[in-house]
Amino acid sequence: MAGESLDGRSDLYAAGLLLSLLLHHCGEEGEELQALEALAICLSQHNPEDRPENAKAALHLLGGLAKRPVGA
Repeated sequence: MAGESLDGRSDLYAAGLLLSLLLHHCGEEGEELQALEALAICLSQHNPEDRPENAKAALHLLGGLAKRPVGA
């Protein structure tokens, strides 16, 4: 957005768009992927104030999923 200062939420926006794209091409389904889809939507909100403040806050949205090993 022109004239506005950037912070970590700009990176989260980009991460949300990338995550959404990856999930779209994944073709898989499941509880974990639904949580990731919800995170992608949250991260890619147009208004920065509607996104998590930082990466730690974004991981908090995932709850226990962020702490489980891949494939668990």
